[in-house]
This record gives sequence, C-alpha cells and structure tokens, in this order.
Amino acid sequence: MKKIFKYFLQGLLYTAPVAITFYFFYEIFYYLDHLIPTEELESEDSVFGPLATFFQAVKGIPGIGILIIFMGITLAGFLGNYLLRFPLFNWFESRFERVPLFNLVYSSIKDVIKNFTGQKQGFKKPVVIKLYENSEIRRLGFVTDESLDLMKDDENALITVYVPHSFAISGQLFLVPPRYVTPISENSADVMKYILAGGITDVGNEKGEE
Repeated sequence: MKKIFKYFLQGLLYTAPVAITFYFFYEIFYYLDHLIPTEELESEDSVFGPLATFFQAVKGIPGIGILIIFMGITLAGFLGNYLLRFPLFNWFESRFERVPLFNLVYSSIKDVIKNFTGQKQGFKKPVVIKLYENSEIRRLGFVTDESLDLMKDDENALITVYVPHSFAISGQLFLVPPRYVTPISENSADVMKYILAGGITDVGNEKGEE
C-alpha cells in the first residue's frame, strides 16, 4: 500500500506541473481568443462593415481572435514608432499625464510594460538587503533606483530596493542606505523565480552542482 501511494505521489509530481501549466495557458488562450466581439464584427451594419465578409469566413477558427489582437498591437507599435517623432503626439501624452488619476494608472502601467519588454531595465540588479542595523535577517530584492534624490548629502543617501512577495504578484518598496545592500552575481530572472517560488526551486543548487 505504501508503494502504491509512493507511486501516486511520484506520478503526481510528473503530471501535475504539466497539466496545470497547460490548463493555465489554455485559459489565457481561450480568454484572449474570445476577447474580440466577433458577432458585432460579422455584421455588415457595424463600423467594420467592409471586413464583415472576412470575419464571417474565419469564424470558428481557433486562435483567430489572438491573431487579430496580435496584428492590432503590432500595427499600433508600427504607427507609434513614427508618431513618437511628431511633437503633436508628445503634446497629447504630456496633457494626459497631467490628469491626476489617469497619470497614476497610465505611468505605472507604462513603466511595468517597459520592464517586461526590455525597454527599461528595472529588475536587473538582484541584491540581499538588511532592514535594520543589528538585524541578522536578510531579504532578497532588486535595486530599482540608485540615484534617489530624496536626500542631498552623501551620508544619508538612500537607494530604492523592491522586494517581491512569494506566491503573489505584489511586493514592498524599501529605501535603504547603500551599506545595507549586497549585490548578487546570480541571474536576475533566476533570483526572481527563486523569490516567487518561496525558495523551493533549485536554481542555486543546480549551478553549484555544475
């Protein structure tokens, strides 16, 4: 009986990660694929009337919604690459950023997207920090700003360190003196994975065994 239970746990170890991963991406795929209101696009009376025949022809094809979204985002990127050169676009963006609530949401999302697309290197410096002078507890995080201008004198200079939470899409932001920070030579993506997994991954051990 113990062997059967052992084999069951071993089978669960092999199958669960694969099944959960496929299910996760399936849900994302299904959601994105049905994000476009195809019923409205198929109507010749809609603003997309000239394209109604096309949408009727591709109706029911798996992934067509994602393809349309991908093409739309790519087209926006292509046009934006040229629109950014025009002062009028920058003028509109600067006006939008002056709206209090809009600025909070827009600027935050824009910075996050820049980090994920590589246009802004926000999580490339993994570090170990201590929060108190005599504390033996350390935390893993990422330096996000080394030129914080809150303090003018060098003695009280502070740097910004973001500490992600494990098993969550959240974290804490700390302002600490540089002497509290110790850089890590590990790959930033591996460190982030280690933090998010609560330290149960084998990132460090794999490199040590090599």
